[in-house]
Amino acid sequence: MPLMAEISAGMPAKVADDFGYHNFVKLPRIYLKDKLDNYMVFRVNGQSMEPQIMNNDIVVIQRKDDWSNTDGSVCAVRLNDGITLKRIQFDHQRQQVLLHPFNAEYRVQVVDSMQGDDISLIGTMVIQLRLV
Repeated sequence: MPLMAEISAGMPAKVADDFGYHNFVKLPRIYLKDKLDNYMVFRVNGQSMEPQIMNNDIVVIQRKDDWSNTDGSVCAVRLNDGITLKRIQFDHQRQQVLLHPFNAEYRVQVVDSMQGDDISLIGTMVIQLRLV
């Protein structure tokens, strides 16, 4: 599968236009329960998800466009200023999405629909690989 881009594990970052498709990741087909087109592969850039997800880890994201069953999941999301990988939590009463890092040195990012903040779901993380 082609390595699509780097995904920020920190503040959201733009996807580099020149990332290219020259890097590929080999995955056993048995790990993927859906059509290959429903998955995207990213390299993690940053430390906000450490120690569980490390800088330079490879994550496989299953495309998903609805938020059902994502509360508590690690997801790739698109914000106005780029894409990021975080654990999702919903605050339905305040109409907010909380983007939780695993690393306690980073703060929770609050996306507030009442304030006009824009967020869209790219998908949920289904596989994490660490190249050694």
